Amino acid sequence: MDCDEAPASSVRRPHLIADFRPRKSQAVRLAREAVLASLRAQETLTQHSQHAQSVKHVETAPSSHPAQHTEPAQPLVLVAVSGGRDSLALLAVTILAGRELNWRVAAVCVDHHMQPGSTQVARNTRQVALGLGCEHAEIISISVDPRRGGPEAAARAARYRAIAAHAKRIQASAVLLAHTLDDQAETVLLGLLRSAGPDALVGMPPAFIRHDVAFLRPLLHITRAQTTAICEAFGVQWWDDPTNGDSALSTSDLPLRSQIRQRLIPLMKELGGEGVSEHLASVAHHEQALRTSLERRVDELERTCVKRLEGTDNLELPASVLTDDEVLGSRLVMRLLKRANVEPNREKVRQVLNLASRPTLNTELRLLDRRGRVVSFKRVKTQESKSLRTSASATTVPAAATASAARAITDLRIEFHRNPTFC
Repeated sequence: MDCDEAPASSVRRPHLIADFRPRKSQAVRLAREAVLASLRAQETLTQHSQHAQSVKHVETAPSSHPAQHTEPAQPLVLVAVSGGRDSLALLAVTILAGRELNWRVAAVCVDHHMQPGSTQVARNTRQVALGLGCEHAEIISISVDPRRGGPEAAARAARYRAIAAHAKRIQASAVLLAHTLDDQAETVLLGLLRSAGPDALVGMPPAFIRHDVAFLRPLLHITRAQTTAICEAFGVQWWDDPTNGDSALSTSDLPLRSQIRQRLIPLMKELGGEGVSEHLASVAHHEQALRTSLERRVDELERTCVKRLEGTDNLELPASVLTDDEVLGSRLVMRLLKRANVEPNREKVRQVLNLASRPTLNTELRLLDRRGRVVSFKRVKTQESKSLRTSASATTVPAAATASAARAITDLRIEFHRNPTFC
């Protein structure tokens, strides 16, 4: 029988959260505490946002119609579930945490229609979610165009769009994702294979905004073994995605992430001990703090050294700002490429930095933005900028920025050409 035709009754009914007290389990306790911390942090952000909107509403309300003060609605959190052990464990402990914080909990399962039987897997997952006591659980069917960056990337992009749209529709305060410590370790290794520089090691952030929706990852310090224990404690039956490599599927047929899980990490554990995944996840945590510090310095460089030319959209900055510090210069170039709507990559960053370091003037690099329009990067000779020197001396900026501003005799100018053309 095809999985799509399997009867829904074949799914074992889990314990209702309202009636169930899981046996003493360190995994349940740790995961519950992690979810509580995430929800409390999000609740604080939501309250600040609501307060700001309330103040604005009061300030703008006509005096004859005073603003009405209403009690805030009970917050709602949306948990993205796939039917796997990680997401069902997250849903179970989120319902527990939600009872404690008086949050409502909903679930959403996205059916990509990329595997045989995916429709029945989604139906079974919805049944498990409702059986746990979820307020409501929805299945969203999407179509994926694998030509856009490959099947995995296309599915991920489509999934985020669908989940974000659903979160907005039901007015969820946040979406919880079930990435674990093991997922974080795999992401760090993927980054080392695909990227360079500090960003190769940062892994996945614990919180981020996409499509104007807050996404949270509360389980980044919880292992896959612990999510398995949580599901067992709640009597939850999970589904193993064959592309994760947990089934009999040949490892050579698996996506790169799954091959890292099934082949590379076991070898690293054999060589370095069982704590390899914990070590890699710790590296990501420290690198995220480092990147935050770097981004603050780049913010300051962009604010003080990049200026818009009067009457145009063109930008200009001292070329030496990009060459004095390779790390800061590279990150600022990445910012400028995004600002110019140019798809950023390492090769384009290298080309811009090479242009900035050339001794010859009137050289030009032409790139195409995402709409096919030319963006020109030019080395031009300029007068020393008194306003830039004044701004740099009057503000707390990195020493490199002040020195660059004081001695700059050449600028890097970014010009935007409105008409679509070719390089």
